[in-house]
Amino acid sequence: MEYKIKEMSIKQSIRRILREQNTFKETLIKTIDENGVYDTAKILGLTITKVVELSNIKITPEIANEILYENMRFNELKNTYKEFTISTNMDGVFYWQAQTRTGRFLPDMLELISVAATPFWDGSDYTPVEIDWFTLFDSDMNIIIETEGGGDYYQQLKHQTHFKNVKELLNWYEEFYLPEVYNLVMNTLLPEVHQDIDDKLDERGSY
Repeated sequence: MEYKIKEMSIKQSIRRILREQNTFKETLIKTIDENGVYDTAKILGLTITKVVELSNIKITPEIANEILYENMRFNELKNTYKEFTISTNMDGVFYWQAQTRTGRFLPDMLELISVAATPFWDGSDYTPVEIDWFTLFDSDMNIIIETEGGGDYYQQLKHQTHFKNVKELLNWYEEFYLPEVYNLVMNTLLPEVHQDIDDKLDERGSY
């Protein structure tokens, strides 16, 4: 008899907890609908990532951008990929930067590559990828030549646009975003930059 009473009490406690959880979730979703994810996070003193996890709402491109930006700022995302270092600041842009020798120029020449590649920039359903600056240095770190992208070395990376949860989004970042941005930069955009640099050096009669 005593065992059955305890069992009933436990079941009632579980039901009460589940009701409270459902009420909290419903309230949270309503708050998101009325105020948006960003303001809801501020109201509750939580991260955007936590708000999305607790509410279990579908992740749209706009929310995906906010989650990834937040996690990059808090150093929760992988911020290196091969020779590139990835960072962001208050402007929300994801910057890829590398100092490398690709073998295109003389062995003692160093290339500085700067790329802007923000996933779901401004809530868009793609990632704009642009080499926005390239500098070629000699062995003494004197600038031989440099060029600003100005939109000439730009591609839109098309990809998945919605995610069922935060884990799926973070997996996408590591398994798709990092290798695909790298591939686009190194195998499509950078060869265009290299060709333009070659042409300019030929015009100057220097290398």
